[in-house]
Amino acid sequence: MPVDIIKDFAYAGFLLLVGYILRYKVPFLQKLYIPASVIGGIIGLLLGSQVLGKISSVSLSFSENISAFAMPLLAVVFATQLIGAKFNRDSLKSGLNVFLLNSGTACLQVGLCAAIMLAFIAMSATKAPIGMSVLPFTGFYGGHGVPAIAAGIFEQLGHWDYDTAVSVGTTFATIGLLFGIIVGIIIINIAVRKGMIAANAGLSSLSKEELSGFVPEEKRISAVDGVTTNDAMNPVAFQMAVICSIIFFAYKLMDTPISLFSTWGITICALLVSVFYTIAGKATSLGRWLDRKSLTNVSGAALEFLIVTSMASTNLSVFATYGKELVILGVATAIGTLAYVMFFGKRWHKKNWIENSLGTFGLANGVLATGFLLVRVADPDNTTGAALNLALGNSISTISVQMFFLMFFPGLIVTNTTFAISIAIIGFFVFTIAGCVINRRKNG
Repeated sequence: MPVDIIKDFAYAGFLLLVGYILRYKVPFLQKLYIPASVIGGIIGLLLGSQVLGKISSVSLSFSENISAFAMPLLAVVFATQLIGAKFNRDSLKSGLNVFLLNSGTACLQVGLCAAIMLAFIAMSATKAPIGMSVLPFTGFYGGHGVPAIAAGIFEQLGHWDYDTAVSVGTTFATIGLLFGIIVGIIIINIAVRKGMIAANAGLSSLSKEELSGFVPEEKRISAVDGVTTNDAMNPVAFQMAVICSIIFFAYKLMDTPISLFSTWGITICALLVSVFYTIAGKATSLGRWLDRKSLTNVSGAALEFLIVTSMASTNLSVFATYGKELVILGVATAIGTLAYVMFFGKRWHKKNWIENSLGTFGLANGVLATGFLLVRVADPDNTTGAALNLALGNSISTISVQMFFLMFFPGLIVTNTTFAISIAIIGFFVFTIAGCVINRRKNG
């Protein structure tokens, strides 16, 4: 087992390196702006036993323990979501529309897919359980690795096999990420031609370094602000220790007699502990010990490994079993998300609506980084405030709506399907109506 872990991480690192080299060398991949982790994940899938192994005696594959990597890596990502973040009352108000748009989109994705799955089940047209209706949301809105949370709940309830559910969710995550980046870039190019956003927006606004992903020596900036000295403790090691201590207390929280914490799992418990760290840091001098740059980069590294391992280990047999469901749910989620975000984004974001809407569109089709990517391309000079609005609105929706659909909804839709779907539908109308009413008052 320990040797397998080292080999798996070595293989994942190799795939990330190959993905980066291809992104650096191939102009087509640069124009699509596809992350190296996604490229590496696809390469890993092609080199594995499910593709290359079918025609060759030599193939490269992860060990059977690779599925166990998702939760620890997700714990690192969740532990750093809020720690060290700084907000104030005025800045939180500016992210309200983003929060409403994010939340309405999440409810739409869940409710729409649940309705489709109910129709399939009523017509006896699917072998998939009702729990599959949650996986498009976990993949599109959550991103690679996040479907493991719902999959763990399904397995605990005896509803669906863990590995199968993870593979289905990972497929949705890949569809969402590629759709979000490619369609987002198309929207930006159309907006530039119509004069709706800055003339210097679009891929043409990006430097050669940004397109290739390589930063020359004279332009490199520090990714870490050293809080500690090396003779006492390496600065990055210190921040990693902070993250590990959060995860340590999260596991202790799960070990308490309160069964709710163990049901939530390590990811949400880590998020809760990180909130406590953030509050304690603001109330005491402990906040001076936290370096947001280091925390973000450690979290980013975990996410890169999470994406490449999730994609490369996807079980392709799910396409044969659930091909119809994957196509229909994937297309419905993609089109529904695009229509909702752009329609209501235009009406709620009176200023710079394209830039602000693209942030939610990218977030709802991949991860927060995708939203920031699209905002960066649409607003190269950072004059609209869309990036800050996205960060603030996402922080609120992450600890509320997204956490509900990740932690409670998967179990609820299995045990009380009608009630669960009703919540998604009611939530959709509540957030949509709230956005319309609030912005009518603001501009009326």
